[in-house]
Amino acid sequence: MNSRIQPVDVKGQATAAEIGTTSTPASRQSGATHKTCVKCSQRKELNAFPIHSKETGERGSYCRDCKNALSKERRQTDAGARLRHYIVTRIKNELQHIPADIHTNLEHYLGYRLFELKKHLRQELKAREGISLVKSFRLGHHLDHISPHSSFNISTVYEQSFKDCWAISNLRMISGKENLQKGAKLDFYDDSEDSHDDDDSSE
Repeated sequence: MNSRIQPVDVKGQATAAEIGTTSTPASRQSGATHKTCVKCSQRKELNAFPIHSKETGERGSYCRDCKNALSKERRQTDAGARLRHYIVTRIKNELQHIPADIHTNLEHYLGYRLFELKKHLRQELKAREGISLVKSFRLGHHLDHISPHSSFNISTVYEQSFKDCWAISNLRMISGKENLQKGAKLDFYDDSEDSHDDDDSSE
């Protein structure tokens, strides 16, 4: 029988030659402080890149500026991305204790899929105004709560009142002018930056 003794370190643990290299990101292995953005090709400090994985600390491939610009561009044509951005932004403005996964797991907290909300809004808009959901955004329409957000006593996203407030049946698209007359805050509709720039996952 041909046996082979594997080399071990002084503590009796298998060496790297036995277990192979680890999956630690190259930037952490080398102690690098900069990396190059695959979009703009500029070399920037690591903190200019959103965290891709909170478990490993690995940074995304796109710098924050490029990621935000791409996300904003996407929201111009992708109704689902725009709705997600708006809802997450408003939740962060309204509540104090926000789950770290509010962007990626938004549908879990809402209690429905975003495609269901899009379908409802499209049908309602077509019947009432004869326009598409994407066109309503271009016209400056806002996502409106039929029963005002202020009428719900919400402390966290885990409460039934949160789901009732954001229920599909309580949402509709109306003109920005009409919504602001109702007392909506304009900053909720500001599309100048991404609301989840530390989340590098896609929808």
